[in-house]
Amino acid sequence: MKIEALNKLSVSDICRGIFPLRQLLKDSLYYPACDLDGGVVRYCNEHFDTLGICSYVYVDYAAGEGRLRAHLDEFRGYHLLASRPLSPSDVGADKPFPMPEGINPEEYCKYRKVWEPFACWAVYERDDDYDSCHGPERFSLLYLGAEGAAAYAGLYVANSIVPKAMAIIQPGTAFGLNWTDFTDWNAPLARTVRMGKSMPEFFFFGGYGGFADLDFNWPGYHHIDTISPYYRDNDGSVTVWKYAE
Repeated sequence: MKIEALNKLSVSDICRGIFPLRQLLKDSLYYPACDLDGGVVRYCNEHFDTLGICSYVYVDYAAGEGRLRAHLDEFRGYHLLASRPLSPSDVGADKPFPMPEGINPEEYCKYRKVWEPFACWAVYERDDDYDSCHGPERFSLLYLGAEGAAAYAGLYVANSIVPKAMAIIQPGTAFGLNWTDFTDWNAPLARTVRMGKSMPEFFFFGGYGGFADLDFNWPGYHHIDTISPYYRDNDGSVTVWKYAE
């Protein structure tokens, strides 16, 4: 979504108006297995003049709606302008979505009986005591309690839209409850992304400990920046990549 369109939304538009899904997907950052990590929002806000991202799509089936609600208004320098719960039809979850060949549909729904799906849209406005150096006047957060690869297919591939950026940060592989490896170029997430018209222009990759030291090996990307430390406890690092092909 362009910042001009986001700034025009009233509280009534956000809470009761037509949900602008396609607008929010355009020029967005997609972050599966995100938990409640606000680091990429902070970085993109600070680099808004370069990246132009003010719409974030977060997806995680394990975060929980109650936990999200408890922490929804915790972005430094911003306050929650308005939010609303969304129905499955608002985000296209009531329709079939495309999947790469050779993938068992049951794998996409592996944790459906364990985690309760949900969707929430929130719009934030910059506090008066912060200026444009802190970030744009507003940003949007669409949060889905869903599986990351399936959500990409249902949101982006189904709508023929490619996010401007994507993040794989501490994605919880194996003991972190992720059923697949989001970093693997041959695994379901990357294969789903490749079904789109093109690749995201920017990519964020990293996390804590040994994961922070892994190389991002998706073809066509070159390293342009490193965020270190990434977390507020002065640990971890995230590398920033740009698509060159």
